[in-house]
Amino acid sequence: MSQRHIDPNTEPEDSLKTAYLRLQLARDNLVKIDVNTAPLKELTTHTSELQEAKNNFLEEVQRNLVEVNGHSILRHEYEALQSLAKLNGRDADALLHGIVAVKDGRITQLRIHYKGIKDISPLTRIQRLEDLDLLGNQIEDISPLAGHHELRCLRLWSNQIEDIRPLSGLIGLKELWLNNNRLVDISSLQALGEMSHVTLHENDSLAEIAANIETIRTLEEQGCTVYL
Repeated sequence: MSQRHIDPNTEPEDSLKTAYLRLQLARDNLVKIDVNTAPLKELTTHTSELQEAKNNFLEEVQRNLVEVNGHSILRHEYEALQSLAKLNGRDADALLHGIVAVKDGRITQLRIHYKGIKDISPLTRIQRLEDLDLLGNQIEDISPLAGHHELRCLRLWSNQIEDIRPLSGLIGLKELWLNNNRLVDISSLQALGEMSHVTLHENDSLAEIAANIETIRTLEEQGCTVYL
């Protein structure tokens, strides 16, 4: 059985993962022992190590969870929303109330409407989002969303977005709202073959690029309903 490597310089937000890996390592060490031939002392030592690792893991779980409006979320995701509020000069409680759904301590659905948000870079630390609604803000740069491969539904209407290339790798997206932005080129949407719904109206410059017509045709051929 292969040995798991533990990095002693783990970042704080990875401490839960480190505790889990130590638990797995302790289990592996115990499983490798032949109970028919191993000395009792060795069995006792590894059993104690496993129990200690289990206790440490449970303590780490509790230490890393924060209660927010009835949800238990991982501390680093809580801190990410606080950073988002501070970065944009907003009240943190207003953004925390936007948490809609959580699974295993991870925020999976987040709704932030009309809060004047411009910079969404702290969202890179909330990696399990499946449904993100940022309606009516002042967002221009959506590159922080490029790594959100769990996203299935993304609402970005009524912002100030021109470049949507960061979305091209989100191949699991099914529903996308981009109406009332500043879009010019939508060719990057052709890579999103799982989409069933995309809204593009109130982007006055779209018709100026012939390639957009081909993109819309491709999306429709893939079974996506396009609203213009």
